[in-house]
Amino acid sequence: MSLVKDVFQINGSSYGGVLDKDGFICGCEFEIESVKTHIDHPSIVVVEDHSLRNSGYEYKTRPSTYEETLELFDYLHKNLKVGPEPFSHRTSIHVHVNVRNLPVATVRQMVLTYALLEPLFFKFVGPEREHNIFCVPLSFTTMPSLYKKDIKFMHGAWHKYTAFNILPLGLGKNSEQGLGTIEFRHLYGTNKREVFQTWLLALKQLYDFFNKNRDFDVAEALEKGTNAAELAMDIVPALAAKSTYSEINKLCQDTVLDVKLSVGGLAK
Repeated sequence: MSLVKDVFQINGSSYGGVLDKDGFICGCEFEIESVKTHIDHPSIVVVEDHSLRNSGYEYKTRPSTYEETLELFDYLHKNLKVGPEPFSHRTSIHVHVNVRNLPVATVRQMVLTYALLEPLFFKFVGPEREHNIFCVPLSFTTMPSLYKKDIKFMHGAWHKYTAFNILPLGLGKNSEQGLGTIEFRHLYGTNKREVFQTWLLALKQLYDFFNKNRDFDVAEALEKGTNAAELAMDIVPALAAKSTYSEINKLCQDTVLDVKLSVGGLAK
């Protein structure tokens, strides 16, 4: 099966081979305002971000495991000196999940499954993020019309400011470097560990499911009678635990239809 790193011609890594290891690896971008003093850590890069206000900066973490990412989150918020309002509607947390070692067919199924369960992701982050122009739900866009296509075609027609962004998979329209990642732009800026940990766990669960079940086909699962709640409980239990069985099925009734319409396109 063709892997993402081969199809999108991702050559090498400047991170000592960590991105070629099996398992969940991610990099985060933490946007924070009212910064008083910076931190110095070998795994965190400080970047100016002109979309932020009041001495706002973006803190990027090097590719790390789930446990390492939580440690970096703790270090950042324990040691960074900020003013009284470090988080606003302008700040968010973006998580890039490494999928370069997954088959492109598996990543297509991950896209479809995320699309089906998208309402659960937005229920967690809240309505303000759902209506943020830099974090647009797929169901608010024309992206569902691409679900029948293969991942390469999807990538060429994708929009950067969708909450679930596949453009970092490969070379972009403006020659951005291909990273072999999928970017999750949903989460608001926060220093609350339990919020970030639950969010990161859900992303890890999504990745782990597809890493272990590379032949999974969500449309086939729906055809066999599996419903959205059953899928959510198997794939992202950290998010499913926030809703009842019936609530999940109601939340996802429209997105289930979007994914069912993907049948008839490419099987993988």
